[in-house]
Amino acid sequence: MSTERFFIADPYNDEHIRLIAAFEEANGITTVTSTLLRNIRQTRTEEKYKEEVKDSNEIHQSLFLQDEEVITDSCHIQAEKDMKSCRIFFAPISTGRNRKLIPLATDYAFDVLGMEDVFVTINASGSEQELAENLEHNGYESLGENDGNIMYLKEKQFIQEQEKGNAMAA
Repeated sequence: MSTERFFIADPYNDEHIRLIAAFEEANGITTVTSTLLRNIRQTRTEEKYKEEVKDSNEIHQSLFLQDEEVITDSCHIQAEKDMKSCRIFFAPISTGRNRKLIPLATDYAFDVLGMEDVFVTINASGSEQELAENLEHNGYESLGENDGNIMYLKEKQFIQEQEKGNAMAA
């Protein structure tokens, strides 16, 4: 039985930073979220950080799945509140066919952050083919290749229209 839990990384939580650093090291990840979290902690008080998060138009959050004492997957969300649009950057790891963090992070972006459009960019070289398949399996649409990258999009409006169509067909 899986005991995976979904978290928003907290720069003021020592355990989160430790777990993320261990995940990055274990998976050879060079975009160092743990360093970013430490920098936030060193440059702002927790109160000032929370105030900045609340007042800012931009959202920067790291999300992760934890199973027992290890992180199994992570991603970073960059969003603009006024545009209701965000980008999700998934950790470059191999997770198999069913990457649980994709629907969790997508639903979080739509339902909690209030986004209308979620974008994910992957490398077109084929090294992220597993992620591409997972995105398509989770309802993302490929917008095509540009400069060696493939952009995927999932729109909240499209999901709502599909749900209405399914309700009418029932």
